[in-house]
Amino acid sequence: MDVENDANLGHSSLWRVALTATSLGIVHVLSGPDHLGALVALSNGKTWRQAFLLGVQWGCGHSIGILAVALFCVLIIGHALAPNSIFSAVCKYLTGLCLVFLGVWTLCDAHQEYNEINVPPSPTHLASSPKSRWSQVQCQDTSYVLLQSPNDPSARLYLSASSAASIGAGILHGAAGPGCLLAVLPTLSMQNDTLRTLLYLGCFCGSSILSMGSFAALYGELTQRSGRARSSNAAYNVAVASSVLSIGVGTAWIVLQATGVLNRVFGD
Repeated sequence: MDVENDANLGHSSLWRVALTATSLGIVHVLSGPDHLGALVALSNGKTWRQAFLLGVQWGCGHSIGILAVALFCVLIIGHALAPNSIFSAVCKYLTGLCLVFLGVWTLCDAHQEYNEINVPPSPTHLASSPKSRWSQVQCQDTSYVLLQSPNDPSARLYLSASSAASIGAGILHGAAGPGCLLAVLPTLSMQNDTLRTLLYLGCFCGSSILSMGSFAALYGELTQRSGRARSSNAAYNVAVASSVLSIGVGTAWIVLQATGVLNRVFGD
């Protein structure tokens, strides 16, 4: 394949840029165990509306972090590192390696945390029910169902604090998470095309926000209906599934790049 004709998003049609960005936004969410882990923590035991809102807020914060990194790369790094075939290939390999590393690391971490959580507690570790605005149901596995009274005046303040925390955590993760490479790297090849750059970032962030909100709503509704405010088994299963997906996507990314198929899939 002629390197001068190496396809990239900078030469693709607008609909292909939008489709690629939307697809990668969904993949970015589903292949990120850290994303799903955060969404599980935010949505656990909530109604689907509350969980969806928190998921969207976390996604908005995440997108703000990604946009900040993208702006920095395009305005500063992009001018010093003009995209070419070698630079593009290296970045694509790094993207695949990051996904594989993230999946393996999170799988090991989830397994260790699961073993620690499921150690049988001694009777002395079973706490008595405190007198507070929370209603508490004590179980032998030290899991509790915490239901906040809807008449409590601090309920709205609690939800506001949860919203602020979700947005703040999303910003930090979006700026520091290795998954933002899927959003940032393609913008370097389109830095001279403002329309394609904005279209790519908009579709990527929009699809990732909706995916996060949808997953949070689904998990929140399921955990609320099952009456479990804390589920180590569900959290572990989600972590394992998303870790395997992350490793699979990263491996496929590397293989497709090595065989020259990746450019034909995402380019002209």
